[in-house]
Amino acid sequence: MNAAVLSKIASDIEQFGWHCLHVYPRTGEEGIGFTYTIGVDATFGQPEIAIFGLSREISHSILSDCVTSIRNGGPFPLDVPIADVVNGDYMVQFRRVLRDKLQDCFGTAIRFYRDKPFSATVLFWQNKQHLFPWESDTPSVQAEGLALV
Repeated sequence: MNAAVLSKIASDIEQFGWHCLHVYPRTGEEGIGFTYTIGVDATFGQPEIAIFGLSREISHSILSDCVTSIRNGGPFPLDVPIADVVNGDYMVQFRRVLRDKLQDCFGTAIRFYRDKPFSATVLFWQNKQHLFPWESDTPSVQAEGLALV
């Protein structure tokens, strides 16, 4: 990773308290895109947040709302359904990323934090049947996130 990218991340964190990183497969590669925060742990002492399978715009909007909520009131509880995070009548749930899985998807955050430990969560949302991905047999764009928790 070049110094300009790390400089941009540091600048965003200084200005906004966090940086939003979008990770999508290259043309011809398989996989689901995901988006995650960098700097939430450093700025607010709360875990970074990742979201899988949504567009850049929707992911950024949801993560921005999450950071605003953290800024205004503190952490999201883990492993319990929460309302009023996404539009509509859908619940979300935050699950902690296993420490040995951080390198699988959070490489840029690892390079940013260097030797400083940080934690991360994955934000999961319910499908149209109001089921979380672990409650449904239907394939989910959130499956890659499930492999981290």
